[in-house]
Amino acid sequence: MTVIRAVRMAQVMVFLAGMGVGLLLSSLEAEAAEQRCNQLGANCVCARSLVTSRWVASSNSGFYYEGDQDTSDSKLCSTLTADGRATVWTPNSGSLSVASGLNGQSVTQHSGLTFVVEPSPTVINSLSGRVGARYYFQLGSGYQSTLDGGCSNDKYLQIGQYFTANSNGFYWNGDGSGFGIRPSQVIGKWMRLELYVNNYQNPTSYEVYLKNITDGTPEIARTNLPAGAGIDGSVIRGSTHPVHRYRAGTCSGSSKMMYVLMAQWPTNSGQRIGPAAEVEGGLAGGGGTPSATPPATPTGLSVR
Repeated sequence: MTVIRAVRMAQVMVFLAGMGVGLLLSSLEAEAAEQRCNQLGANCVCARSLVTSRWVASSNSGFYYEGDQDTSDSKLCSTLTADGRATVWTPNSGSLSVASGLNGQSVTQHSGLTFVVEPSPTVINSLSGRVGARYYFQLGSGYQSTLDGGCSNDKYLQIGQYFTANSNGFYWNGDGSGFGIRPSQVIGKWMRLELYVNNYQNPTSYEVYLKNITDGTPEIARTNLPAGAGIDGSVIRGSTHPVHRYRAGTCSGSSKMMYVLMAQWPTNSGQRIGPAAEVEGGLAGGGGTPSATPPATPTGLSVR
C-alpha cells in the first residue's frame, strides 16, 4: 500500500508540474507515517503526527478523527475506531482546531481542559520491557497551569505515573522532583517531551527528558525517578497515554501538539525515541545528535 500511495503521489506531482502548478510537499503529508516510527520498525508501538487540515466529530461522542486521515496506516495511536477512523478523545466539544506548527505544518490545537491520545487496549495489553513515549507541545498565550487562578491540574504525559506541572514548575508526580522551569517561562516555545519506564510489567524507575527546541537550550534530563506508591502492572495498563493533557477548574489558554510516538524494547538499556525529523530536521533518534546522513525520503504519503 505504501508503494501504491508513493506512485500515486508521484503521478500527481508530474501532472501538476506539467500544468505549471507549484506545490508544497507538506500539503500532501496529512497523517503520513512518521519517519522515526518506520526506522524503529516493530519497536514502534504507535504514532500519530496530529498534522491535519481539519478535525471531525465521530458518531461516538467525545471521539474525533482527522478529516484527511490515512486509514491504511495500521499504527495510528487510537483507543477506539469510529466510523472506520482511528480516533482521539476530548470531552470538550469544539475544542479541537488546526493551527500553524513548525515547517509549514498544520497541527492540532486544543482549547479545552482534557485531550488524550492512547494506543488500543490490545496494544496496551501486549506491552512489556522498556516503554516510552514522545511528543511536542507549545503552550499558548495566557496559558494557565495548576495554582494559576482557579486552575487545578496540568498533566502532560502518563505511563502509569505522571509528568505534570503547576505555576511553580514542571515536576515528576512520583516524588515531586522539579525540572527548574515553569510553564509560564516556555509559553510560545515548542517543547519536546519524552517519558520512559524501565519495566512496564513491574515499573520501578522512570526517565523524563524535556527540551526547548525553539531556543535550542540544553535538554533537561531526570533519571532514576521513582514510580511512587501503588504503581504496578495492573495500574500502568489502565493509565498509558502518550498524550495526557488534563486540567480542571477554570483554566485559560490553549496548547498545540504534534508528532506523538510510543515505543517499546524488550530490555532496558537507555533507548530513546528522540527527535522527529519532520519537526527538527536532520536529527537522528536518540537524544538530539545531528545525523551524519539526511533523513529518509518520506513514505506513506496520500492524496485526497
